[in-house]
Amino acid sequence: MKRLAPLLATVGLIATSVPLLTAPQAAAAQTPGYMRQQPDWHRCSPEQPVTYECATLKVPLDYQHPQGRMLDLAISRIKTENPGKRRGVLLFNPGGPGVSALFRPVGLNTSIPKDVRDQYDLIGFDPRGVGKSSPISCGLNADEG
Repeated sequence: MKRLAPLLATVGLIATSVPLLTAPQAAAAQTPGYMRQQPDWHRCSPEQPVTYECATLKVPLDYQHPQGRMLDLAISRIKTENPGKRRGVLLFNPGGPGVSALFRPVGLNTSIPKDVRDQYDLIGFDPRGVGKSSPISCGLNADEG
């Protein structure tokens, strides 16, 4: 029995460790593709500041069916000029339906205190169906909408 105890302990350790080794791979496989995207940032336009960048993300039309129809979501940013102090992002939500916030980083960049701009990237977006994001139709004509 004394010889069997180390063998059982080793088998128990292996049995409990194997799921831990495979868990990150399983979690990555279950994460929908749209959540693993990396934006392809580029200058928005020659008329805008060089620091103002845009990208497009693919998002589900219906999050209950994430493998279904996808839409383009237009996003923008102005990165902090002080990456050593960066703490994250400030996302500008446009609020009410049909309102764009894609240009908010440019519009608010000068009114936000420098110490805040040093710590955060400024992020804007056009909600689904608004501005440069994919249009959405509910099947109504202009008279019904």
